[in-house]
Amino acid sequence: MNEKNKVLEKIYQLNALYLETLSEQVLFDMESIMLDYLHYYPEDSDMWLRLVMIEFTPPLEDYDKIENYINTMLIYDQGNIKGLLVLAYAQYTFRGAIQEDLFMQLKSSCRIADKELLSMIYLAQAWYYESLDKEEYEKALLKSIDYCNYFVHNFVLLGELYFKKGKALESNEMIQVALKNIQKIYKTNDFVDITDIDSFFDEFFKGIGITEENLRIIQKHL
Repeated sequence: MNEKNKVLEKIYQLNALYLETLSEQVLFDMESIMLDYLHYYPEDSDMWLRLVMIEFTPPLEDYDKIENYINTMLIYDQGNIKGLLVLAYAQYTFRGAIQEDLFMQLKSSCRIADKELLSMIYLAQAWYYESLDKEEYEKALLKSIDYCNYFVHNFVLLGELYFKKGKALESNEMIQVALKNIQKIYKTNDFVDITDIDSFFDEFFKGIGITEENLRIIQKHL
């Protein structure tokens, strides 16, 4: 078993313990193990992203560390799109807006072929425009849907926008599509790998895997 697999095994065990206890100390222990590994293997982007996922986990939710770790990862893996997207979500969630320099980096990342990543990039661009330009906000959401019409959040946000514009029928149609696109609903006792970047994107960007609480929030739009 190589060093990374040994670390991941320890993290998996602590992950299970955290789900039982919701202990902040367990999260600190996970963080410490990951940082020790990354001290020797700083070019491992997968492990940087796993570490960042720990920082998103309550009760930590430490924006400064999220930003620091992603920026450190970008030194070794310049332009890592997943890292840029995670930072965009962090800025949008914890700071209320995406910074212009990050927005420009996301715009320059649109020359890729991966349609799912492109859809998430345009969703992040929509977050940037949300309070600045409603027309560009709508365009970005429509571009996100053009690339992936089987996601959830892009349809929900467009439905909310149409509702505010007085377009009740169009709004309802968007929410109905969003609900049909949900693939997994997480229950309270489900095992969740808190370091899994794919689960993070499924919940907070794609919306195809959501909690029961977030499902109820979407249903309220009907």
